[in-house]
Amino acid sequence: MPTSTYNHPLFGPVTFKTKHNIWVRGDDITFISGFDVNDITWVNIPELKNIPGSHQGMVQFHKKGHA
Repeated sequence: MPTSTYNHPLFGPVTFKTKHNIWVRGDDITFISGFDVNDITWVNIPELKNIPGSHQGMVQFHKKGHA
C-alpha cells in the first residue's frame, strides 16, 4: 500500500496509506498521523436543512474545519 504525506493547510502534515497496492485516484485511504478521526463531529449547516439526504442540515465535519 503506498504511503504519502501531504501538508494540509488546516491540519499540517497528514500521513496516509491507500487501500490498493498501486496509486488509484479516488482510492480509500487510512490516516496514519496528522488527522484524528475522533475530531469529527456533527455540525448544523442551516443552508442544508431542506436538502434531501442532509439529515435536516446535520452533517459530519472535522472540528477544525467547522468555523
